[in-house]
Amino acid sequence: MSGRRRLLGMIVVLAALGVVSALQAQPSMHRRGELDLRGFGGPVLAYTTVDGEPALMIGGHGAIYASDRVYLGLTGWSSVNRPTVAQPADSPMPERYWGLVSGSLMAGCEFSRSRRWVFGAELSVGAGTIEMKADDPPDWYDEPDPDNFLFGRPSLTVQLAATEWLRVNAGAGYRIVGSITKFGLSNADAGGPVLSAGVRFGRFE
Repeated sequence: MSGRRRLLGMIVVLAALGVVSALQAQPSMHRRGELDLRGFGGPVLAYTTVDGEPALMIGGHGAIYASDRVYLGLTGWSSVNRPTVAQPADSPMPERYWGLVSGSLMAGCEFSRSRRWVFGAELSVGAGTIEMKADDPPDWYDEPDPDNFLFGRPSLTVQLAATEWLRVNAGAGYRIVGSITKFGLSNADAGGPVLSAGVRFGRFE
């Protein structure tokens, strides 16, 4: 199974978590002896860079509240555009692009809440794979093996409470990467700022 298919499966699971949490928000679900779950799930879009090239990421996240303001969960991401691999104009190599897939554990804290706005911080720690891909490569071209990396991403978040079961969220953070060893990339080349936006379905109160 490809990394993108695994990620799609993760997104489905995270979205399902949000649906279950939203159902829990209904008063009819709160009968004595039943599970009282607080959490969320949903899709996310993000903008970042790979070796200085713009990269658009699509993914999902889901979490369960461990306390009134702290939540723990999972995230998964995959690049959906084709960040170009820089190479000389006269290079015999075919045109190539970067492919990026990652997953992480997520911890978040809501440190300021009002009726409509929620401000907080998150930390994601995980691992990923970066690939150098080519379209219609010549027969002599041998595609290199992917490289694996570790990363951490601290970020600040803001959420708009649209309804009791739906929040629109945005975040700004920085991806710190370690253990890159291939493609002539440094850890700094694979890291960089991350801007994200998405929705969260669930039970928040």
